[in-house]
Amino acid sequence: MPQHRARAPTRCHALAHPARSVNPIILRSFHLSSGAIPRNAFEAQAKSPSAAGRERELLYEQIVYAYREYLPGTIPVVFGGLLVVVVMWNSIANATLLCWLAVLYGATAIRVYWSLKFTQHRPAIDAIDPWRWGFLLGSAVAGGIWGSVGFLMFVPESLPLQMFLLGCIFAICAGAVSVIGYYLPAFYAFAILLVLPSIVRHALIDQATHWLIAAICSIFLVSFLGFGRRQNRFVVDTLKIRYENTDLIEQLKAQTLAAESATAKAEHATHEAERAKQEAEIANRAKSQFLATASHDLRQPLQAIALFSEALRERIYYPEVRSIVDNINASVEALQSLFNSLLDISRLEAGVVEAAPIEFRASQLLDKLRTDYTPPAREKNITLRVRPSDTILYSDPILFERVARNFVANAVRYTADGGTVL
Repeated sequence: MPQHRARAPTRCHALAHPARSVNPIILRSFHLSSGAIPRNAFEAQAKSPSAAGRERELLYEQIVYAYREYLPGTIPVVFGGLLVVVVMWNSIANATLLCWLAVLYGATAIRVYWSLKFTQHRPAIDAIDPWRWGFLLGSAVAGGIWGSVGFLMFVPESLPLQMFLLGCIFAICAGAVSVIGYYLPAFYAFAILLVLPSIVRHALIDQATHWLIAAICSIFLVSFLGFGRRQNRFVVDTLKIRYENTDLIEQLKAQTLAAESATAKAEHATHEAERAKQEAEIANRAKSQFLATASHDLRQPLQAIALFSEALRERIYYPEVRSIVDNINASVEALQSLFNSLLDISRLEAGVVEAAPIEFRASQLLDKLRTDYTPPAREKNITLRVRPSDTILYSDPILFERVARNFVANAVRYTADGGTVL
């Protein structure tokens, strides 16, 4: 896994003070409403890590919080150790007290140096193991030093002094929940080595009072171990929720980017299709404009062929040759008709044909159609029926006639022999 340096977490006041007891319900509400749980230094890691990688991240976060919260937690240690020496000064050998205080301050100084070094260097997640074991060892040593007062400063004949020492031990253990509780093995080691010597020392005295004190200490130890476990579980659950939220945000970002990319591609494809359509329309209009403009020039060769063919027909007296010329004339006329239709369509598409609507009788048009299409219909053995009508039409007579001729011509052409065209 790539190395990343951890950022210093943002201070959450509900977690920052070791002397205050932390209410999980209040802390959970504060976390969910304000998002004030410190941001970790590992958000730049893989977006979808494996289960083992995620557990490594959680361990890393716990160690980061533990080192950060340890520095403020040294203040009660300094003053608490001094208070114990002052109270026990007249009951325990002064040399013993001073040696104990020197060992306590020395171990605390080493841990402060170790914590400052961790904060300054902010090791990568792959290099967290030495720091984890260092914190565990330091917590065990600190618990053993404080726990040694159960033997070194035990005064059997003074119950108030014993209650004072047990009060100090209980207070130190309670404060350790919010300082060392981020890393559960370190808290277990600290709490057990802190309370267990006093339990053993009181249990060794054959008196009911001391046995009762040993039982109370045992209950206290078990209770605080359970409380520390619940507190640590809450911290881990909070980190997991934040990781899940981070993953969801990253997934949402990825889906948003994919949707934006798909939208951009669709818009680009639509734009390209629109551009191609416009180019095709421009080309089609250009073609139609060309044919409409050149229609007169294009008709001239066909008209010349028709004139030459008719002139040739008038000079032929042989029936066999005249029949061939008649076929040529019929083909030329058909070609002219098709060509005229094509050019008319091109002129319509180009917009150069303007309709000139007038009123005219439908009977005039119907008579022309009957006269022109009765012979070809008779040749195919088709009955062409035209109903008389006195309707007055309002349209361009030339264009209307061309449309009507197309309908009738197609009907005659594609009706089977013996049919009827109405």
